[in-house]
Amino acid sequence: MASERFGPYRIEGMIGRGSMGEVHRATDLRKERTVALKRLSVAHSGDEGFATRFRREAEMTARLHEPHVIPIHDYGEIDGQLYLDMRLVEGIDLSGAIAASGPLDPQRAVAVVEQVAAALDAAHRAALIHRDVKPSNILLAQTEGSGPEFAYLIDFGIAASLRDSRLTEQSTLIGTAAYMAPERFMPGAGGDHRVDVYALGCVLHETLVGKQPFPSGSIHQLMHAHVHEPAPRPGSLRAGLPQALDEVVAIAMAKDPDQRYQRAGELAAAARAAVSGVGAVVPGSPSSPTIPGAGGPGGAGGPAGSAAAPGRSDSTDEFARPALAGTKQGTKPGTAPGTASGTASGTQAPPPSSLPSRRPRLWLVAGVLLGLLVLGGTGYLLARDYLPGQAAPPGPAAARLPDGLVGTWNGTQNEPASGRDFGVRVDLTSGAVGERVGEMSFSVFDCRFDLVLNGVQGTTDMAARPIAGPCSEGVVRATEAGPDRFTYETLAGDQVVATGDLTRG
Repeated sequence: MASERFGPYRIEGMIGRGSMGEVHRATDLRKERTVALKRLSVAHSGDEGFATRFRREAEMTARLHEPHVIPIHDYGEIDGQLYLDMRLVEGIDLSGAIAASGPLDPQRAVAVVEQVAAALDAAHRAALIHRDVKPSNILLAQTEGSGPEFAYLIDFGIAASLRDSRLTEQSTLIGTAAYMAPERFMPGAGGDHRVDVYALGCVLHETLVGKQPFPSGSIHQLMHAHVHEPAPRPGSLRAGLPQALDEVVAIAMAKDPDQRYQRAGELAAAARAAVSGVGAVVPGSPSSPTIPGAGGPGGAGGPAGSAAAPGRSDSTDEFARPALAGTKQGTKPGTAPGTASGTASGTQAPPPSSLPSRRPRLWLVAGVLLGLLVLGGTGYLLARDYLPGQAAPPGPAAARLPDGLVGTWNGTQNEPASGRDFGVRVDLTSGAVGERVGEMSFSVFDCRFDLVLNGVQGTTDMAARPIAGPCSEGVVRATEAGPDRFTYETLAGDQVVATGDLTRG
């Protein structure tokens, strides 16, 4: 049977198939080299917003020069189908290794985590957040001779927002949600690079005991467990593990991101200290080890032997915040150049009484379930200047909704992250700051909001408070664009997460 041709590639065999497309062993005929060729489904290739994000993130990933990130040779579109050309790595993924041989020896488990942490820290410095760190996205390849196995973190190059259709498939969602940080289930949230630290803590647990932290066949049970249940203790599930590893996993999986290790490398260093017999290292303590490669030329971005403390304003400065996602197609590529990451040393942790508090945030189950809808593609509004339940910020007593905004408006809201558009209707009446001035409704999800005037200073800010449907509280910033048109933005801090364009009538 003749080999299939795909542009300059000769397809030679299937490696894996996933919700986003297929991965093939292929030969690049231009350079006569064997590669792993990922071809995305036609449906995703035809999505202009998805294609734009794919190219942007593939380009950013291709610039990473960390040995534990699969190198990207090329990317683009051929005959209307997006593709990614990567180094072919012959190996087995971590999920397969655990399934075949059971939990890893603690020293081996920590060696894998160290290498994945190096990949994550490099990505975070480049403003890339993986968002799908799990054993099936970690490839293990044997180095030449008797050296340790070499771990690769894969699938940085797929620009799939977690609000895209891949997470509408129950099995795919469960496979990803098993490693998702609590904040990712909250509407309008998503979290920063520390969601990857949490996921790496989940991976460490699984490598040590052979089970996911919260095994479940139900997405609702998984979500509840990540948000409300304490992190499991590996030592209670497998005899002979260093007790200090329990504390490492507990800190890595803290419900509050500020109470976690602030960098993946800090987690890896603490795990190495635990298996080396010097105890778990508390994040940010004076005895925390330096994190190799976690900062500029000097290492951790701070004085030797120090690391940023949880919750400090400077603890994440070197990591940018854009939410860029990776996905999984079942790639099993590899030969591995280089050697495994070095180890880090640490010192004895303070007694448990001095450990940072890891009190979970008090989130309602209803909010958790709403997060599932947001992940599945739900339109949402994000709070900007206040917390749910607080009164609207006070404004000048005389400030009222501009007369030009009074009336009935119809138009479209667009979510840049997902590229989705849907219809919006807004009915506005006159009112002062702090008063209800109207209602907003979407053509999908049966979302409806009361609009309360927050302030009028060039733009008109209105708090949107849900009264029906799977929608979350937020702020709408409106700008008059003429006698019969206005535009608006919804923001998270200074980040625009949705825009709208409405006309009168």
